[in-house]
Amino acid sequence: MKRFCIILAILAVACKPSADNRYFAPEVSFSAAEYQADAASAGVDVLLTLSRPATLPFEVKLVAGGTLEEGTQYTLASRTVPFAEGETEKAVHINLADDQIWVPESAIDITLVPGERYTVSPSSACATRVVVTKDLPYPILNTVLLDGDLEMNPYRPGVLRLKMTTVITADTPLPIDLALEGLTEGVDYLLDAPVTLPAGATETAPFEVTIKKKDISGYDKTVAIGAVTRPAVYVGGTKLSLHLSDPVPDFKPLWRTKAQVGDKGYQLRQAILQTSGEWDNGPMAGATIAQTAEGSCYLSSVQNTETTYNCVSIAVGGHALRIPDFFPKLRTTDNDLNILGYGNNYNTRAFSPADSLFRFILDKGSTTQGDLTIESPRVFSAFMGSRSAWEAGSPKAWVVDSNATGGDIFQSTSPILTGRIDVTLEKLEGRFDLEAKELLFTAWFSCPSEYFMDGVDLTTVGVVKEGSLWKVNYKLWPR
Repeated sequence: MKRFCIILAILAVACKPSADNRYFAPEVSFSAAEYQADAASAGVDVLLTLSRPATLPFEVKLVAGGTLEEGTQYTLASRTVPFAEGETEKAVHINLADDQIWVPESAIDITLVPGERYTVSPSSACATRVVVTKDLPYPILNTVLLDGDLEMNPYRPGVLRLKMTTVITADTPLPIDLALEGLTEGVDYLLDAPVTLPAGATETAPFEVTIKKKDISGYDKTVAIGAVTRPAVYVGGTKLSLHLSDPVPDFKPLWRTKAQVGDKGYQLRQAILQTSGEWDNGPMAGATIAQTAEGSCYLSSVQNTETTYNCVSIAVGGHALRIPDFFPKLRTTDNDLNILGYGNNYNTRAFSPADSLFRFILDKGSTTQGDLTIESPRVFSAFMGSRSAWEAGSPKAWVVDSNATGGDIFQSTSPILTGRIDVTLEKLEGRFDLEAKELLFTAWFSCPSEYFMDGVDLTTVGVVKEGSLWKVNYKLWPR
């Protein structure tokens, strides 16, 4: 019996199971399929869990994606998560940057990568999403262009039709402060109505911004248009970029032959279109680019004194826009002594413009071509002596008086000064092409004098009466 018990004890020891040294890889998963995080917070912890405690050390690998930009809007502490023996869970920290870069559905996607020491099951939470929100009590306002040109010449400004949009509505009507950075409302631009975002609305009603005219050649400014950021009211938003530019053309192709006396500008030939369709053979007139308060884009007449341009001021074609040509009866007296020239020293004076003639405006994107225009009517004036003395044909008195006064009609005693003739350039429309070296334009004049156009042969000279104005077509080009 004793022997039998010993045998049973030996068998019992022999049949006891041995230790199981096989490795059973734990399954790794996220504790939740989605997390919520405030962009203004320090970040969020994403929790990894194991299906059983780790029996050996290993690292779990991760990949990141989503709509937010890693490194700018968030950072991941590490793409590998180490587990030590016996651990069952580990937190991964995601740092968030409150940089005011925010759009709806902002999210970070974290996915597990399978490894040798752990398993990943698609049926469990092998990926998680961190939905990033931002507590924005007020809208982010974006500026939207509905109509208008963001490339504009301030000499010929336009109107911008705009609206403001948002993805977050306001509980109450929100007044919006609009700014054109670098410009002043009322001085540089006008706003047609206050801009307000209605309660619960995602956009404002359309509104208009009218850019005011600037006569400043060489002006070049880029202006940002958008809502004024007020932290207690609203933040950020997109802005528009308005470019205002009034460049000065390179006039060198027009300035070829200088004046012969006194270095007074350059010589230009000028012709008037004839009824035949041909240009008459125009002599020279003096002109220069005006350096005035108006800017440097104006053509200015140079007073034609002496024989600066090889023709005297009252000779045919000898004055800017050939104004004396329109008074043929005032320049045909005995001995070529005429009322426009005052006596025998007739080359010392003529019609004088009160200001610049016309302005150059470059086409958008061009450096050589553009429009010619005037800002306001230009007045040309000439003082005249006694009409009775002139009409009676008394040239001797003119000669004596002109010699005695040095040709200065303001010192005249005979004839008596009785008034002046004013010719007004009412409007001007035309084109210039600096490569072709010519200016082509149409001018409209008015004049109350009975002698204006009296004696001009309208059958050959292409001057046309349009209502109360006289229309003349010109061509100017360098000599």
